[in-house]
Amino acid sequence: MFKLISQTESNQQLGFFINGEPYCVSISLVREIIYVPSITKVPNVPSWVEGIIDLRGKIVRIVNFRKWLGLKYANVTPKSRILILDSADGIFGLLVESVSDVFVVDKDIVRDIPSILSNETEVGYIKSLVLNNDDISIEIEPNKIKELE
Repeated sequence: MFKLISQTESNQQLGFFINGEPYCVSISLVREIIYVPSITKVPNVPSWVEGIIDLRGKIVRIVNFRKWLGLKYANVTPKSRILILDSADGIFGLLVESVSDVFVVDKDIVRDIPSILSNETEVGYIKSLVLNNDDISIEIEPNKIKELE
C-alpha cells in the first residue's frame, strides 16, 4: 500500500556512499550522474579538488568528497560516479564512491543536526539527518561545500 505524500511534506533524495556511510542530496540539485571520465589535474588547488573535466563543452571542477571530508584516499572504482550538482554560483562535480537510489523522504523522518554539532564549522555542509530504516543518511548542502573552499 502506498502512502500519498504532498510535495510540501516530502522531497526526493539521491542516496550515495562515502567510506561505506550513507549520504544523500536533494534530487532537485542533481543535474546528472556520470561515470568517472579522465580528469585533468590542476596545479596549486586544494588537495580535495580532483581536477576538471569537459562536460559537453563546459569545464566542470571535480571535488573528491572523500578527500574533502578528510578521509584517506581511495581509488576510483567501477562503481564510482560524479554527481553534477547545482550550486549558487554554477555547477560542480562531486566524486562519490557509489550511488544507491532515489528515495522519497517524508518530513517525519528528517531530523535537525544535534545541537552539539550545529556550531561546528566542519559540519556546516550537513543540511539534516534522514532516518532511513536502520541507517541515518547525512543530507548534504552543496552550497556549503563550495563556501568552505
